[in-house]
Amino acid sequence: MASPDPHDEHNAGPLRREIPEAEPGYIEFFGFATHPFPHRVNPQHLFLTEGLRALKTKLPAVLATPGSLAVITGEVGAGKTTLAREVVYKSATSSIIAWINQTLLGETEFLQMLLVQLGLEPFGLDENELVTHLTEFLIEQHNCGGKIILVVDEAHNMSPRVIEQINMLLQQTIEGETLFSVVLIGEKSLERTLQAANVAELAARVTYRTHLDAFSIAETEEYIQHQLEAAGLEGESPFRGTLMPLVHKYTGGSLHRINTLCNFALLNAFLEQTKTISTELLELTLNDLQWAPEAIGSTSAAASMAGAPAHAIKLVLDFDKGREFVIDKESVRIGRSADNEVRINDPMVSRHHASIITRDGVSYIQDEGSTNGVYINRKRIKRRLLHDGDKIWIDRNRFRFFRTENP
Repeated sequence: MASPDPHDEHNAGPLRREIPEAEPGYIEFFGFATHPFPHRVNPQHLFLTEGLRALKTKLPAVLATPGSLAVITGEVGAGKTTLAREVVYKSATSSIIAWINQTLLGETEFLQMLLVQLGLEPFGLDENELVTHLTEFLIEQHNCGGKIILVVDEAHNMSPRVIEQINMLLQQTIEGETLFSVVLIGEKSLERTLQAANVAELAARVTYRTHLDAFSIAETEEYIQHQLEAAGLEGESPFRGTLMPLVHKYTGGSLHRINTLCNFALLNAFLEQTKTISTELLELTLNDLQWAPEAIGSTSAAASMAGAPAHAIKLVLDFDKGREFVIDKESVRIGRSADNEVRINDPMVSRHHASIITRDGVSYIQDEGSTNGVYINRKRIKRRLLHDGDKIWIDRNRFRFFRTENP
C-alpha cells in the first residue's frame, strides 16, 4: 500500500500536513473560481512543457523497477518536484514512499529522517541500532511483498557520506531481492555533487537522467494563460502578450517567480480597480518586489558560479539572546516542535507555526494555520514579503529579518 501523500489534506501519516493557502482578494474581482497562481501548484492543472511531459511518461517505468535510480535536475521553479510528486504518488500505489526534502544532514540524521518517513521511531538509537532497525523493517516488507521508493528532494545539498548511504540502500538485498528504488531531485549542481562523492557504483546504477530548463518566453506566456483558464477566467487575459518579454526578463522563466509576480500584479490591479495590467502597473509591482533584471542574469549567475547566494539572509532571534540564524535554504520552518529549523520552546507557539520561504532573491513569511498568529511590525499577517529590518512577533517571541548584498 502506498504511503500517504504529505500534500494530501487527508494524510494522517508521519509527514506534516500542509496548510491550505488563503485566497487572494482579487479572486471575485477578476471572476476567477480559484487562485490562478498558488504557491503550491494543483497537480491536476499542471502546465507541462516538453521536458515535463517526457518525465511524466518515463518516470513510472523507472519506479516499477526495484533497484533503479532516477536523477532529475532542473532550474529553480522548473516544476520538477511538483510533477515528480504527482507521478510518484499516482503510479506507485503498492509501494511505501519515503520523501525527504531536508538534505543538509549527517549520515546519522539522514538515517533517522528515513526511518521517520517509513513510520518508525528512530530517536535515541545510535547508527548501528538505526541500521538494525531498518534491516528488520526491510525483512518485514520483503515477507509481505512490499517495495520502497525513496525520493530525496534538494539532493544537490547531500554530503558524500549521505550519498554513500543511498548507494548502500540500493545494494542491500533480502534473499537476493532489492527493495529500494531511489529518485534524486535537485538543481543542476546535483550532477557535480554526485561526481564529487566519487561513488562509482551509484553512477553505474542511474537508469534515468533528465534536466528541465526554465520556461522560454513562449512557454511563460502559455503558462500564464493556462493558469488563468484553469482558474476559471472567461474573456480576455489581464496580461497582454506585449508584457511577456518584461515578465520573462524579471522572472527568468522560473515557475515560482512567475507565480509571485503575477499574483502581486493581479493584487495591484485589484487595488487600482483595473482589469488590464499595463506596463506601468507591472513595473510598479516589480518595484514593490524590489526585483531587478540582473537578479536573473549576471548577479544570480555570478553568485551561482561563486557558490554563494546573491544576498546574505539571516534572522536575529531576540527571544534566544540575540542568536543569529542564517537562512541558507528555500524553506525554514518555525514552531514549537523539534523538527522545525527555528524552534521556539513556548506553549503559546503552535507546533508548526510559520514558514519563511526564499526563492530567487525574494523572501516571505506565511502563517501555517497557527492559533496565535504571526505579526510583522505589530500587524497580524497571513503572508507577507519580508524586507530588511522587519520585526517579526510570534506571541511574545520577537526576531528580526536582515538581508545584505554580498560584496
